[in-house]
Amino acid sequence: MRRRTHLRVTALLAGLALVVLAAAACGNDDEPGAATQVVYTSGAAQDYPPANAILVTGAGSVEVTADIARLSLGVESIASTVAEARGEAASALDAMLAALKQRGVADDDIETAYFNIQPEYDYRSESGPRLTGFRVSNFLNVTVRDLKAVGELIDAAVRAGGDSTRVNGIRFEAEEPEDAQREAWQLAVRDATAQADLLASEAGVARGAPVLISSDQSSYSVPLARGEAALADASFSTPILPGSLSIEARVTIAFAIGE
Repeated sequence: MRRRTHLRVTALLAGLALVVLAAAACGNDDEPGAATQVVYTSGAAQDYPPANAILVTGAGSVEVTADIARLSLGVESIASTVAEARGEAASALDAMLAALKQRGVADDDIETAYFNIQPEYDYRSESGPRLTGFRVSNFLNVTVRDLKAVGELIDAAVRAGGDSTRVNGIRFEAEEPEDAQREAWQLAVRDATAQADLLASEAGVARGAPVLISSDQSSYSVPLARGEAALADASFSTPILPGSLSIEARVTIAFAIGE
């Protein structure tokens, strides 16, 4: 007699409604990459999840080349009065914006990310905190579409903003990652299906159709930008070397156990 192994998924919550999305690489052969929506609503704990199923989690990853950079930079100024600090910050930021636009950054690719005014205190006094001035911070998100110009733009922004300049970071992205995301979902579903086939074969059972598909959101795995800044000396530029991006997807599928 053939030995049959049942892998039982523990029931979670009575009355739980689950809506999940995944790429249907195992499903519609006419549309191999089409998205599928699977909806389960259970009225009793024993109805959900399925009593006899092979539960697997698959992963997919696609490498893509970055084609845009996102810069986070701005200015900070500290002065004895709010008006003075705000004026210094505004002047520095105006100069920074002019430098960026002069080098081809469009208005639509620049947006304010953060603005803050806060008091500054000296906590070393024995009599308690002493107000020493005010800090004004104004930061931008800047999209750079010419990756070869990133280092030049950073240098120009630093020179224009002077000592008030702050650079919070840089990240690289693919502007249109949809095809890569779709492929990552397909790979994740295929991986899950292959795992289920292996488990079913080893257990001496048949893999049935999917009865549950649960997906995580696809995500970027973005390496930190590599570079060295020698901003104090105008004879040096800032080299910025974008790395490749990894778009990742994970999907959990429960396959019915067949005969």
